[in-house]
Amino acid sequence: MKMVFTTIFSLAVLGIQLLPAPLMAMDTEFTGFLETRHNAQVKSPNDILASETLARLELTACQGNFTAFGAVNLSANHLLEDESGIRLHEGYLDYALGNTTIRAGRQIIIWGQSDGIRVVDNVSPLDYSENITRDFDEMRMAVDALNLQYASGWGDLQLLWIPIYKSGEQPSKDSPWYLGGYGDNEVLPDNEPDDPFKDSELALRYALYLSGMDLAFSYFYTWNDFPCYQRSGTVLEPVYDRIHILGAEFSKPLGEFVFRVEAAYFAGSLVQGYDDDYFTSQKDRVKWLTGLDWYPGNDWTLSWQYAQNHILNSGSGLSENKCTKTVTLSISKDLFREKLTLSAFGYMDIDIKDRLVRLTAEYQFIDNLEVFLGTDIFAGDRTGSYGRYKDNTQVWTKIKYHF
Repeated sequence: MKMVFTTIFSLAVLGIQLLPAPLMAMDTEFTGFLETRHNAQVKSPNDILASETLARLELTACQGNFTAFGAVNLSANHLLEDESGIRLHEGYLDYALGNTTIRAGRQIIIWGQSDGIRVVDNVSPLDYSENITRDFDEMRMAVDALNLQYASGWGDLQLLWIPIYKSGEQPSKDSPWYLGGYGDNEVLPDNEPDDPFKDSELALRYALYLSGMDLAFSYFYTWNDFPCYQRSGTVLEPVYDRIHILGAEFSKPLGEFVFRVEAAYFAGSLVQGYDDDYFTSQKDRVKWLTGLDWYPGNDWTLSWQYAQNHILNSGSGLSENKCTKTVTLSISKDLFREKLTLSAFGYMDIDIKDRLVRLTAEYQFIDNLEVFLGTDIFAGDRTGSYGRYKDNTQVWTKIKYHF
C-alpha cells in the first residue's frame, strides 16, 4: 500500500508540474551541478572508501501563484555500483496566496540552527551510509509531505502532514563503513510503517521573530528513523514505534557573537538493548545544545557547541550510554578575496575522548568551478562513536561545477 500511495502522490505532483498547456506560459529556469568526489583510506591497505560522480538537474517553473520545482540526481557510484542510478531528489509544487504558502511533494525540511548535531532537526532523516563524513546538507533526505506555512508580522506558523514514512539510511553490507550485523541470527525484513493514513507523521512549528532574538517551538509526532530488534522465536524482528518530540529554539545576536540554544524532549524513544538476548525498550530522553558563534571580522568565523543526549531511567543492557556529552569546534577563514576557504570542524565525546576532525580547503577557480581537498581524522577509543572508525581515517577530493 505504501508503494501505491507513494506512486499516486508523486505522479499527482509531477503531473501538475509538467502539464504541457501552462508550461509554455511559465517562467522557467534550469540549473544544477556536476561533481565528482573520491576518498582514500590513509592506513594500509589504502582502500578507496568512496568514489562517485553525480549530476543534479534542477528545473524551476513559475506561473501566477504557482511555482514548481524538481531536482533529479544521476549518480554513478564507482565503488558500490548497486547505488548508482537516477533518483528524484526533490519535487514539489508551491501555491502562494497572501501570507500563506502550501507546498506539496518531496521536500527537505530543516529545523533549528545547530551545526552537525541533531536536536530539533528531526523531520528529514539522514543518510549515514558514509557515517558523518559529509555535510548535513548532503546527508538530509527528502520526505513526501504537505507543508503549509503562514507568515505574520510576529512569526511563522508551519504545519506538516507526512503520509509516507521515510527511514534513514545505514551503510550497506559491502560498504567500508559497515560495522557488522547481528552475528548468525536470522533477521526478518523490515516491516516499516506503510499505511498513509494510520501511520502518518504530523508536525507543528511556530517561529517568533522578536526584537533582538528569535524563538521557536515545535511538536513532531513521528516514528524512530531506524528499527530496533527483538527476539521472536528463532529470528530477530525489526520494531518501529511512535515518538512524540517537543522542541524549543532560541538565538540572540550580541555584537560580534550569536548565542544559540536548542532543546528537545523525546517521549517514547525506542532504544536497542542486549542482555542475554536482543530486546527493545521505550525510554524518554532529553537532548539539548548550547552554541556560540563569533564573527571577529577579517573573514574569520569561529563556532563552539556543547550538547547532551540524556536517556531518562536508562536501566541496564542498553546499547547507548545514559548520557552522551559532545563538544564541537569550528574555525574557518576566507583568503584571496574569498577565493580560498580553509576550515576545520571537530567533534569530541567528552567522556570517551574519541573524536573526529574534518579539515577542508575549498578553492574557487572561476565563478562556477570549485575544488575541494580535505581529510577526516578519526581517533580515540574504539568503543566510541568516532573511535570505532579510526581505521577509516581518509583523505578526499571533490570537484564541483555549477550551471
